[in-house]
Amino acid sequence: MGVSRLPHVARRIYARAAVVTASALLTGITGAAHASPSSITATRARINQLNQALETLGARENTAVEAYNGAQYRLGVVTTRIRDTSQRLHQATIDQTIARARLSNRLVSIYRNTTPDLTAAVLANNLSLTDLAAIKDFRQRLAANDAAIAQQIRTTREQIKRSRFALIKDRRVTHRQLTVALRNRHEISAVLGQRRRLLAHEQGTLAALQAAERREQAIRAEATRTRLAQELRAQQVTTQQPQAPASQPQPQASNSPAQGAPSSGGGGAGRPDVVAYALQFLGTPYVWGGAAPGGFDCSGLTQYAYAHFGINMIHYTGSQYSAFPHVAKSDLQPGDLVFFHNLGHEGMYIGNGQFLHAPHTGDVVKISNMSDAWYVSGYVGAVRPY
Repeated sequence: MGVSRLPHVARRIYARAAVVTASALLTGITGAAHASPSSITATRARINQLNQALETLGARENTAVEAYNGAQYRLGVVTTRIRDTSQRLHQATIDQTIARARLSNRLVSIYRNTTPDLTAAVLANNLSLTDLAAIKDFRQRLAANDAAIAQQIRTTREQIKRSRFALIKDRRVTHRQLTVALRNRHEISAVLGQRRRLLAHEQGTLAALQAAERREQAIRAEATRTRLAQELRAQQVTTQQPQAPASQPQPQASNSPAQGAPSSGGGGAGRPDVVAYALQFLGTPYVWGGAAPGGFDCSGLTQYAYAHFGINMIHYTGSQYSAFPHVAKSDLQPGDLVFFHNLGHEGMYIGNGQFLHAPHTGDVVKISNMSDAWYVSGYVGAVRPY
């Protein structure tokens, strides 16, 4: 079946698939292409749409197949009945021929045994007139009985013929039903084949996008770990008091943060240690209500990461947003929690305009850009839980 002969919806989906294919070729998705969240979401949506269409078409195919099977069964039953009826008709024809022969012989015998013969028989056997009348009556009843049997056989034969004609008509109707059912089955199977090929293409596209996203996530994670390691070293240097010579007076350590305490100032500020710990969960599946390494939702990830460092918070975005000091977007530091879409989602800021989060069902813990349109439009605010 050509594309031009597909139903309108199938042609539309096919066109979308062609656009995705062209886009993949232009952007080099099999290489180091950028797999945007919107492209992955759109591909997942198309796959969901195709799966729903396949379920509907699958149900229709099952119905068509069963209609075909039913027509085949009825055709087999009718064919068997026609064969049996034909055999009965053949036997009825033989019985009718035998009955006619017997009746003919009876009539000939009755004709030959005429009244003079009967009179001679009466004289020879000393039969009375009553006996003669009885014999005549017997012969008449015998002839009538033979005629009735022959008529019954003829009637039965006619009934069988009518049944056979009705069955032949039923067979023609069943043949038409079988043809229609077979055509419907082939048409639905053809559309199913097209949809399955489109689904396979979309799944291949999704796999390529996800592979590109994993490569991109690995690059982002490695760059983030390198930067965090540098920030941690910078924090350690700034929190250590330099040793002065014994002959010199010790310099005053005013406004210096305590050993190991994170700074709230510029370059090395924030909680790079918490971010580094949370990064190990990259690729963990999203699980609704999840708050463990087997699966996280957005607030479960932040709760679990900070609990490792002794900071406890409730597994709920609204509570986390109200429990800690708010910070301006321009003052975000690694470890700050950022919130979106009426507190329906949150993540952990990791620096360089990026944040770590567990997006939604079907996705995994990943790094996203704060500058993506979806997050820019839905940004609510940020808090600092340290």
